[in-house]
Amino acid sequence: LDLAHASYLAGLPQRPSEYDDDAATGRQAYVLGRMVEDGWISAADARAARAQRIDVVPDVAAPVAHQFVAYARRELARIRPDLAGREGLVIETTLDVGLQTEIERLARLRLLPLADRNVTDTAAVAIEPPTGRIVAMLGGATDGDPRHGGAINMATTPRQPGSALKPFLYAAAFERGYTPASALLDVPTTFETRESTYAPLNYDRTFHGVVPLRVALASSLNVPAVRTLDAIGLDAMLEMLQRVGLKTLDDAETYGLSLTLGGGEVTLLDLTNAYASIAAGGVLAEPYSIERVRDGTGHVLYERAATQTRRVLSPQHAYLLTDILSDPDARIPGFGGTTPFDLPFPAAVKSGTSTAYRDNWTVGFTPDLAIGVWAGNADGSAMTDVSGVEGAGPIWHDAMLAAALARPMRGFDRPAGISEITVCAPIGLLPGLACPSPVRERFVAGTAPTATETYYRRGPNGETLIDPPLEARAWARDAGLSLASAGAWDTAAVTEPLREDVVRIVAPATGTVIYRAPELPTQVLIVRASVAPAVTRVVFEIDGATVGETSGDAPRVEWPLVSGVHALRVHAFANGSRYTATTVFEVK
Repeated sequence: LDLAHASYLAGLPQRPSEYDDDAATGRQAYVLGRMVEDGWISAADARAARAQRIDVVPDVAAPVAHQFVAYARRELARIRPDLAGREGLVIETTLDVGLQTEIERLARLRLLPLADRNVTDTAAVAIEPPTGRIVAMLGGATDGDPRHGGAINMATTPRQPGSALKPFLYAAAFERGYTPASALLDVPTTFETRESTYAPLNYDRTFHGVVPLRVALASSLNVPAVRTLDAIGLDAMLEMLQRVGLKTLDDAETYGLSLTLGGGEVTLLDLTNAYASIAAGGVLAEPYSIERVRDGTGHVLYERAATQTRRVLSPQHAYLLTDILSDPDARIPGFGGTTPFDLPFPAAVKSGTSTAYRDNWTVGFTPDLAIGVWAGNADGSAMTDVSGVEGAGPIWHDAMLAAALARPMRGFDRPAGISEITVCAPIGLLPGLACPSPVRERFVAGTAPTATETYYRRGPNGETLIDPPLEARAWARDAGLSLASAGAWDTAAVTEPLREDVVRIVAPATGTVIYRAPELPTQVLIVRASVAPAVTRVVFEIDGATVGETSGDAPRVEWPLVSGVHALRVHAFANGSRYTATTVFEVK
């Protein structure tokens, strides 16, 4: 180095991260001045050095795997604090540099067309399921560039996972007797919570009536998930989530029934590793980034011991989850026939989108690799109507294809203890004589149904009729399906005048089930109706007793909840006539 460059560099160590070019030049002048004062150089030498041009080349490229390196350093400080910060060490990590570099490139490309929808950031994690080796970690789209939030590792920052937790809800349900064929209801349902009523909706704002669990999970239907959570209990799901390593979820009272829709917060690293446990047949491995550490002479100072694992799911339940999440046909009701989840090799996958589009996720796996992707904004601002299928999904798709170029993508092996029989969809029982849709389904041995369904009936003219549960009858009627007689439950048999153009019950809908929150002392149901302009008086009647009377074009009354099945009638009076709308609902 000549005097000009040496004096320039000598001034930087005091505050190297804060000196821009002007400040660094000022420090150079200070160094040269001190050298003149101390007699090391002449004033003429100092003037010549200051006059010489110093070309500083900006570092336009962020370091490769910046956040992975930072994560590995923290891991070393945790497992071997005596080695942390020690100079001259050779640290061998689990990083697959080729895969890491390709994921970084692909993620940035996929973000470009989403810029006008306020999607600025993404993160990705790739883990080997059998071992827990972290082979890639992208902490953000600007990983390593502090000017654009690169100091924040979004792979380890807790965020709301949306529906990405649903596989673990159904894993807990499997342990309580549910099967992939279990018939679940996707109908309007209102739950009473501590703060207010809660009526979950599906992403497409439609309902599907009776659906098999397989379809409910693969299509990510919200209503069946919340109903299942209510049935098995919050504690059951929370225990499952903690069992698979989602350590940030620890307070069921905080999340309530929204837990299965992502009411809590998890990290991408933990979530990807939880999915990796499904890929590994129900065995959870601790994720890690450091294989071994050597000193300058090659002596091994630390070497990772054999992977410590623990069983978190039975091999059979892990297989059923995998089979559902890799079933493209079961995804069609929720996502259509073409999605970024389609790959030229078998892969299980699930997406999730948090409240107000602040986060979206896609996590999926083969037996040998699990990849999780998050997309959103590091500052928590909302995206513009971007779901996990549109944001994180394409990045996950590209990352899986990139990984397949350098590693095998095997299919999933079926463990012992799985049986396969024909059932009738969607009710999940053995096909009856009128069943039009028999399908093959898989079960844990000993859990397959033995009863024959009566969901389908033959009408007097040979037509196919359905006899759904009470709560699904209104949906079936609205969907134009032909119903078998439902006896006392069939409100179509009401003999009083019924004119929907004069009076209509808005809430509760026929078949609605309202769940009371036991911790709340008093809860009320808001009964609402809509009436024609000619209506002058509206009377609300529940179980034969008048509970309110009003007028106006949007009449409503409040009724204290009482457990049981209730008949609601709304009478509208217009032009000397009475018109009545009737419905049946239940409070549990």
